[in-house]
This record gives sequence, structure tokens and C-alpha cells, in this order.
Amino acid sequence: MKKHLRKIFFVIGLLLFAWVVYRLNPAVIWTYLKEVGANFFWILLVSVLWYGAYALAWEIFLKNLSKRVRFWEIFRIKIVGETINNLTPFSWGGGDPARVLMLKEHIPLTEGTASVIVDRTLNNLAVALFMLVGVIITLWKFRLSPALLAGVLVALGIILSVSILFFLRSREGLFEFFIDLLKRLRIKRQFSPKTLQHAREIDGHISHFYRMNRRGFALAFLLHLFGRGCGVVEIYLAARFIHHPLTLIDSYLLATMTVIVNMVFVFVPGSLGVLEGAFAGIFGLLHMNPAVGTSIQMVRRTRMIFWTAAGFVLMGKKKRATP
Repeated sequence: MKKHLRKIFFVIGLLLFAWVVYRLNPAVIWTYLKEVGANFFWILLVSVLWYGAYALAWEIFLKNLSKRVRFWEIFRIKIVGETINNLTPFSWGGGDPARVLMLKEHIPLTEGTASVIVDRTLNNLAVALFMLVGVIITLWKFRLSPALLAGVLVALGIILSVSILFFLRSREGLFEFFIDLLKRLRIKRQFSPKTLQHAREIDGHISHFYRMNRRGFALAFLLHLFGRGCGVVEIYLAARFIHHPLTLIDSYLLATMTVIVNMVFVFVPGSLGVLEGAFAGIFGLLHMNPAVGTSIQMVRRTRMIFWTAAGFVLMGKKKRATP
């Protein structure tokens, strides 16, 4: 069923992508894309910076464990995890478990699980702050319809609430909380001693990091924010390269919209077609040519395809090297 759903949503996204390109005139979009040319190197460089920032943030937790994982290995696993995220309708629900399994070659499963949970929590907190600023800018710059305003505020409220709750529970014992919740709901009444021991070990690693390494927590959080800022710079550069420059504020709004669209349409792998249509709609709201917005997103889509291909190469090399 999961395989069929993935194929169905991929086809829906592909059809939406084709429809958006057709309505906006493929020849015009192709003209914009050709304008980027060799400048695509700078788009890739920005993405290297944010992947590097995310890997460094993850390393801050990992280097506090008994065995240190090399930075290149962390970077490789991060790329592969993002590749899986982009190709599944469950986003990080697919890539994060894969990261845990790949770390299993280097550190115990409980330590790897704790590191991925902390990394995802920090990412969610950075996204929440990033979106909060974006919503403030949106309310300051535009007069939204009541329905659109309600949708934006609901999306922001969900992200803020989930991120803060996840963080607070992580400090106190996330896995033991879920085990207790499952017992209270009578979904599962009994857990093996081994499972309970693993839960306590994972919670212990997470709680120790939050309580004993506050400087590391703050630095990792800032690195995640830096990664979000790189997304803004990417949009800013893409607009300049197709000779329709945007301000940094407009670029920030587009980056914020990307987060919302990815969250709402998480079931469409890579939000294919959805983001292209969303960028066209935002440019219409800004009284600009919608084809420019779609072209910018297609530049970003090309960058995503590059890193997805790199993820497959890294997975292939690892598979050949490991029996």
C-alpha cells in the first residue's frame, strides 16, 4: 500500500508540475533557466554551506558520545537521509530512521537514535523561529484574506506547539513519556525489559546533552538557523541570475512559504509541482510575472535533483564497500 501511495502521489505531483509549466509557457521558463547557466555553481555552493552547517550541528551532539564519528561520515549520512526524505511521501519520517540505521555501523543504536532526535528537535525549533519571523513580515507587508490569514496562523501554531512540546518532553524523557502514553491508552500494555532499558538509555543521552552542554545546544541551534538563512540566499541568487532580482525580504517570504507547503503537502514526494505552483501564486500576489516564480523554484528543483543523485552515488559506494 505504501508503494502504491508513493507512486500515486508522485504521479499527481508530476501532472501538477506539467500543468503549471504549460500554463506559464514552457518557452518563457526555459529562457529564464538558460540565463542561470554557469552561475548554477553558486547555487550549489550555497547548498554545500547549509548541508555543512547541518552536519556540524549534528556533530556537536555526536562528539559527546563514547565514539566520535568523522565529519565526512556525518555529512554523507545527512545527504543520504535528505535523499530518502525527498523521495518518500513521509519526508523525515523516512530519512531519519535511515540515518539511525547508517549510524549503527559506528555507534550503538541508542546513541544514534538520541542524536537524530536531538538533531530533528533543533531543526524544528529553528523552523518555528524562522516561520515566526516570516509571518510577522507577511502581516506587516500584505493584507491577507481572512481564510489565508487563518491558514498561515494555524500552520504557524501547529509548528510552534509541536516543536516546543517535543523539546520540553525531550528534556524530561521523551521515550518513557510515549511508553507511558501507550499504556494509558491501552494500545500496548507490556514492554520487554530490553525495550524499557533502551528507552531509558536514549532519554538519558538526550537529557544529558540538553542539561550539560547548553553552549553546544545554542551553537547547534544557530547552525540550523544559518542553514535556513542559506535557503533565503539561494532564492535571492536564483532571482538575480534570471535577471528578475528580489529583495532579501521577498526571498525570506518565499523561503517561509516553502516550509509551509512542504508541511501541508508532505505526502507528495519533494512537493513536486506543488512548490512550482505556490511560487507562481506568490509572484502573482507580489504583482510580478508568475513564470519568474516557477523558474526560481525550478532552479532550486535542479539543485535538489543534483543532491538526490549524489545521495544515490554515496549509497551505492557504501553498499559496495560493506558486505
